[in-house]
Amino acid sequence: MSRRYAELLNFRFLCVTLIAVAWGVFLVALALMALSVPAKAESGRWLVADIGGARAACRTNDNSVTPGILRRKTYITYARAITRLVKKRRKERNSAQRAILRSQIRLLRAQADLSQIICEMFLAQLVATPTPVPPTVPTDATPSSEVAPTPNPEITPEVTPTPTPTSTPQPMRYFDSAGSLTTYGKQQLGVPNELAANIDVGAVSVNIRCLQCHGEYAGRTFGQYRTAIIAPPMYYVPPVLGDNELAHITAYLNRFRE
Repeated sequence: MSRRYAELLNFRFLCVTLIAVAWGVFLVALALMALSVPAKAESGRWLVADIGGARAACRTNDNSVTPGILRRKTYITYARAITRLVKKRRKERNSAQRAILRSQIRLLRAQADLSQIICEMFLAQLVATPTPVPPTVPTDATPSSEVAPTPNPEITPEVTPTPTPTSTPQPMRYFDSAGSLTTYGKQQLGVPNELAANIDVGAVSVNIRCLQCHGEYAGRTFGQYRTAIIAPPMYYVPPVLGDNELAHITAYLNRFRE
């Protein structure tokens, strides 16, 4: 009886082992099939929009634009990147990691809103800019054989020199007519001279990044704003909020200066 029981146990162990091996082979084959299927590429043409120094990746398709982000040497839309983080957060069990993922999702959504505005402004510029048409040259035109008459110095009238007008000194102004900081304004506010700083572009950044939590803190310099935003609770370090965007914000928050 014990021998027959032992044979039965060996048979069951053999069956379980074969089932486990078959299941493992099936999972490996399924994984290889998934890896062999190429990822679906997002349709449309990608370009980099630049509005007053604020840059964003945009996908153009059928007279519409969608902002995107660079991931693994490939541009994908912000919606797709946010969806991936949301799925990752739902599977995460660690509360600290979930909080980090939640902050990343909020940051991506803010960047998506700002990039959407930049892309739409860039598309409007492309539509409004007419395509230059080269002048047409007639094919039957022949060079003229007539010789231009030589002027006679005896009858040439005297030309009186035009007096050069004296330029009046212009007052020092912070902004030009387009709402951008002048060289004088950048020197006064501590904005690096190579950065563009425009009121309209800065208004978009302030509305998205600042006014969601607090009011405007006007009248400060570029360096004072940088020191304030890297402190808690904002933590806007340079990789998150770069100097280009901060220059526009500085221009907007000092827009009432003469």
